[in-house]
Amino acid sequence: MLIGRDGERARLREVLADIRRGRGAAVVIRGEPGIGKTALLDDLRSAATGVRALSARGVESEASLAFAGLADVLRPVLDRRGALPPAQRTAIEAAMALGPPAVPDRFAAYAAALGLLEVVAAEAPLLVLVDDVHWLDVPSREALLFCARRLGDDPVAIVATSRRAPHDDLDIGGIDEIALGPLDEASSRRLLRAALPGADESLLRTLLDDAGGNPLALVELPRGLDEDERAGVRAPPRPPRAGEALVRSYRSLLARLPAPARRACLMVAISEDAGSSALDAALAREGGRREDLATAEAAGLVVIAGGTARMRHPVLRSVVRELATPAERRAAHRAIADALDPASDAEARAWHLAEATLGPDEEAAAALEQAAMAAAARTAYSAAAGALERAAALSRDPAAATARRLRATELAMAAGRPAWSLSLLEGARDGGAAATHLRGLVTLLAGDLDGAFRTLVEGARHEAARSPTAAAAMLADAVLTRTIAGDCHTALAVARQAFAIDPEGPTRVPSLVGYLAGTLVLRGQARAARPLLERFDVLTAEVDVTSPVGQMVVLSASWRGWLGDYEVTDARLDQWIDQGRASAAVGFLGFVLAFGCEMDFRLGRWGRARSRGEEALALLAETGQMGPSGYAAASLACVEGGLGLTDDARRRASETLEVAERLRVASAETYARAALGFASLGEGDPQRAVGDLARLEADTLRHGLAEPATVPWQPDLVEAYVRAGRVHDARRVLATLSEQAHRTGGVWALAVTHRCRGLIDDDLDRHFGEALRLHGRLPLPFDRARTELAYGARLRRAGRRTDARMHLERALAVFEDLGAQPWSRQAREEIAASGARLRPRAGGRPGEDLSPRELQIALAVAEGATNREVAGRLFLSEKTVERHLGSIYRKLGVRSRTELARHVATGALRR
Repeated sequence: MLIGRDGERARLREVLADIRRGRGAAVVIRGEPGIGKTALLDDLRSAATGVRALSARGVESEASLAFAGLADVLRPVLDRRGALPPAQRTAIEAAMALGPPAVPDRFAAYAAALGLLEVVAAEAPLLVLVDDVHWLDVPSREALLFCARRLGDDPVAIVATSRRAPHDDLDIGGIDEIALGPLDEASSRRLLRAALPGADESLLRTLLDDAGGNPLALVELPRGLDEDERAGVRAPPRPPRAGEALVRSYRSLLARLPAPARRACLMVAISEDAGSSALDAALAREGGRREDLATAEAAGLVVIAGGTARMRHPVLRSVVRELATPAERRAAHRAIADALDPASDAEARAWHLAEATLGPDEEAAAALEQAAMAAAARTAYSAAAGALERAAALSRDPAAATARRLRATELAMAAGRPAWSLSLLEGARDGGAAATHLRGLVTLLAGDLDGAFRTLVEGARHEAARSPTAAAAMLADAVLTRTIAGDCHTALAVARQAFAIDPEGPTRVPSLVGYLAGTLVLRGQARAARPLLERFDVLTAEVDVTSPVGQMVVLSASWRGWLGDYEVTDARLDQWIDQGRASAAVGFLGFVLAFGCEMDFRLGRWGRARSRGEEALALLAETGQMGPSGYAAASLACVEGGLGLTDDARRRASETLEVAERLRVASAETYARAALGFASLGEGDPQRAVGDLARLEADTLRHGLAEPATVPWQPDLVEAYVRAGRVHDARRVLATLSEQAHRTGGVWALAVTHRCRGLIDDDLDRHFGEALRLHGRLPLPFDRARTELAYGARLRRAGRRTDARMHLERALAVFEDLGAQPWSRQAREEIAASGARLRPRAGGRPGEDLSPRELQIALAVAEGATNREVAGRLFLSEKTVERHLGSIYRKLGVRSRTELARHVATGALRR
């Protein structure tokens, strides 16, 4: 029976009530050792009638074993993995070492774990209990947190316990927390009297003071008393510091055991990853017997159940290890390593070998390296990096140590941990070009663009004579730092240097071709960039876009989009998004969905653009990819501004701008300022739009951005100046836009140049007519509608009302089809001013009030996907899809998938 904790127990009963009602929940119970976290889990388990429970317990000795904790949770239900979509099944089998390596995206296994929990929960409410989550291996912690943040419409609850102090890798933001403090006086006294009946008040008072409200101490302190202390003949010694009372009690219990039983306790304390047979063999190697374990069990120190043995409490495990001499600990580790099967227990055996050695040991280092490669193949990159770091420390050969440390750095980068990557590199100063290149990439990943650039350029200078290809590869990545920083001048100069430094470089390092093409585009040299882009496509035709190398291929799609290859770019993005969903490549999807958001906005699919932008931001945050997040947020802010969600757009763009300015990421700053100006212009506030956009005129000139289609701010600033009556300023910006448009030859840039001339010059028919002719060559309905609006407005002011209404009505039809409310309002005001009778305002297109998630689901279902297939694509549960689909039907006024498909076929949901 649990004494006290009534409030905490009631909160956890609510968790059970939630999953019984079909809702998900996640809670972390925090507190110091012995405060009662495990007791609360046991109490919750006992109350979970009619609920299936899965459990795991973090053990310090298993903290380095890849996916050990997740395997403990999922092992009882792995037989249900056949119900998962193929990609998720492949990912979970790879992670659990039940199948070959899958997609190199560690989040694929996490999505598969969520899918498996949902499959099991479809049969009965599911409770996942994880004790000491801070001791789980990093991939398991990440997987469980990924699941915990995505529980919604499934009857799954994850309840975990953790120490009070946050762990470096335990970010529980967004998850409910229960903080356990000391027991109150009354509950403490009840618990102590149950453990020490008949004790006098003086002894009780002493023990209450020593325990400090810690339930474990209240139970264990009486066990450490000798007969005189228990009888009150002699007072127990007072602990010298807080918490020492519990340790003192355990020491007293251990001191009473025979030496063989203490050795058996040590074996258990360091080998909770070993099975019964391995433990027996290890005991035998140390001259012990199974009966020694029985003695420890009888003393209440060891628990033997289900063929395994464990210490009764983590604090006790720590005390046992502390009291053993270093030599005794090494001997125990060696005995366990010798007892483990090198084939089936290779990873655990490697770590025990490492702990058994006193100095460099190539056997242990090689075993750890082999374990690391196996963990990396299962996408457990943190575990793999840790194993290689330890292997490097144990290596006899300095060259082997450096090689292992460099590989560990790469894996730590793959795990999204730049700070650790940098610390690993500190021990690889003699790693040559490879180490320098890695240092530059890690510095880039950490957000220090200037530091990364200096490291890569300096490294290339030292390496140029010895290895031109290595130097060129470093310079290629240095280009990326300047592109992100917005310094197009330097980016192009370095790209050309990288391209010229090694005649064979472009074939060996395709990114040289890609980055030169991209920087040429940014500098407004589109004609020179096109043949390089064609060459880059050939060189990367076989690249897996879901791999880290593939991000370069995705980047090239944006360059093609800026050059006007909209249909090709759009088709590629759709293909890549489908590929990422099919392979459950969660990390890759955030990156490519961000580009999809911008492309959909330009192509007039604003509903899907908003949906993709929301999903991109969520996935980028989930996977820790802060680099593309600014671009994704600014792109989404443009969509929101166009839709009339001005407050959302301004908040999002302002937040992006703040981060971009702090980190000196000028590219994101440009996108954010453009989004702010576009929102202001749509709202009819030209003065504010000028304030938002005017700084970009000087910034882009300084940075060398000379391709107008990259960030389309110039037409907005020209229009804002004209509306504000500042025609001279408008002509100045237009002159730059016109020069760039005619130099690049971009159809979009030429079209908006003519639109802007039509806003200013008297020969409006010629300019607007040419703009509309050029728009006819582009699949960009919003830009054409803006030209129709501007043309109609000028015609109305010129007294040509009939001609004006024709253009204004066309603009209004497009704006309403897009859901562009601010622009629809402007068109209606112009039509009213022309003296025409306004047709009734559209009552809202079908699907106009669908949420971004609902729109995603509606489009997928309309394409013929089943609920299960939609769930797999979007990393949702079938129940969540079902709930959203019901809402979609209500909002659209349809009753079947066939009717929904009809809506999509007519274009009703593809705005």
